[in-house]
Amino acid sequence: MKNILFISILGMVAFSACSKKNNINGNIGNRDEILTSRHWQITSKKANNSYVDIKSCEKDNYFVFETSGNGRWEEGNNNCFAISNSGTDSTGAPIPTATYFTWSITGDQRIIYIKNFGKDGYNPEWQITNMDYSSLDVRTSQRVDNETVVYDIHLVAL
Repeated sequence: MKNILFISILGMVAFSACSKKNNINGNIGNRDEILTSRHWQITSKKANNSYVDIKSCEKDNYFVFETSGNGRWEEGNNNCFAISNSGTDSTGAPIPTATYFTWSITGDQRIIYIKNFGKDGYNPEWQITNMDYSSLDVRTSQRVDNETVVYDIHLVAL
């Protein structure tokens, strides 16, 4: 009987250890490591609690967060900058394949600061509301037409 009890407890401990490894919501110390080890694609977005459409050209885009503090929003095959399939814009310049930025995460691993996202001075802050090895939920706000819009963004790891 003691062996059965011991094996049961050992099984519960092993299962608990696996659960903690796959879910970092309670262990936020390694969020930056998880962020940099995956590419992150937006799958849904809400503005002030209402779902908003993701542009068709953004559905195959994804974020890359490098350990160096550099990052990029990679354009997929359906490039948002492309007007045609020529590979150049109307001036003949190559069509960008990514939007670059720098990033950092707070010491408490709760906020991601994105600096100069696509242009100088555009610095969104993402509050991490949920995160594990396969998904990331963030909240950010932005002033639009003198109104504050709160965005809830769901991303999945690729």
